[in-house]
This record gives sequence, C-alpha cells and structure tokens, in this order.
Amino acid sequence: EKSLSYGQARNKAAKEAQGQILVFLDDDTIVIDRNAFSEINEAAKDFDFGCGAQRLWTKPNDFQENTEKVLRQMEEESNAEVLLGYTDAPPALTRGADNVHLLTRTFIANYGFCRHAIFDKVSGFIDFPGYGFEDDHLLFKLYEQGYLFTRLDRTRVVHINHERNKKQEWNFPYYFAELVKQGYYSFNVHSLLGGRSEDRN
Repeated sequence: EKSLSYGQARNKAAKEAQGQILVFLDDDTIVIDRNAFSEINEAAKDFDFGCGAQRLWTKPNDFQENTEKVLRQMEEESNAEVLLGYTDAPPALTRGADNVHLLTRTFIANYGFCRHAIFDKVSGFIDFPGYGFEDDHLLFKLYEQGYLFTRLDRTRVVHINHERNKKQEWNFPYYFAELVKQGYYSFNVHSLLGGRSEDRN
C-alpha cells in the first residue's frame, strides 16, 4: 500500500541476497561496459566497498522517446555509446553549481558494491524519509569505520536524464544531523571519489 524508502528497499533486497558481494544499480542507470562485473569481482578480492565509476548522461528526453528502439539495438549491437547518445556533461544541477563534479562519478547506490558481511555490520542504508543522501551516509559509515575503498575506474555507466520528483523532501538536513551525531560537520565525498583508487586505503 505504501512504497518503502530508498534505504529500506535496498536493505530488503540485501537481506534476500545470497551472495558474498552486493552490487547496487539504480533503475535509471545503464552499465555499458561488458566487463563491469568482472571488475567488481576482482576489486572485491582486495577491497571492502567501491563505486565512483564514470557517470555519463543522456540528453533530456532522448532515451524516453526512443526506449524500445535503443534497448533492442543494445541487445544486438556492442556500440552502446552511439545508441544512447550520451554526454559527459551533467544536466541541470541537482546538487548545486559547486558540486557538479559529484555527478560525473557514481555513488554506491547508483552503481557500486559492498561485501555483504560488512554491509550487514554497518546496518546498511539509513532510512531517510525523502530523496537523496542515503548513499552518502553509507559511504561515510564505511569510510569512517576503516573499511577499504576502491574506485571503479574501468567502468562507465549512463544515467537516464529525467526530472526529479519535486514533491519529495530533500534529505540533506537528516544527513547533516547524522554527521553531527558522530561529531562531524561534513564528509568530503568528492575526496573519496576523486584521485587514485590506491590512495583510498
């Protein structure tokens, strides 16, 4: 009768999962590199969690107007780049002009992984009531507790450009309150997603 929050829904799926590695992929994201899951499998041998794949963007309404054609051709062709018509320039900003660089890499919920046992230890995603920042919070918990991070440099994904539901509450105040509870006033997620993977351990 009522949808779960983003955090609750992902946690429910994680509870049902049987594997040792959890891979998260948003429903508005397409993985275009065929070896993406091999990269995760290799990365999980040495690291506890990872994200930060290159995030590209479709042009506004382009995918929505040609969905069936694009998906059919993607099954038949390997040249997904041409079919999707993506750009590396993010669309109208959802995080503010100062943080546009954050839209060029994936967060853990867009496309990322975590060892199942570790995900359970940190209690997974937090249950925020509105939109956004539950994956920022998970990254903060994992990093703050000393788990090893790697950036998924060899993978590209395409985010389907779409309007955000403006009726949904923005979760930043709840996220900030959680940071303050732990004695922090900010968490520089750009520092985590930027730089070389080997610097993150």
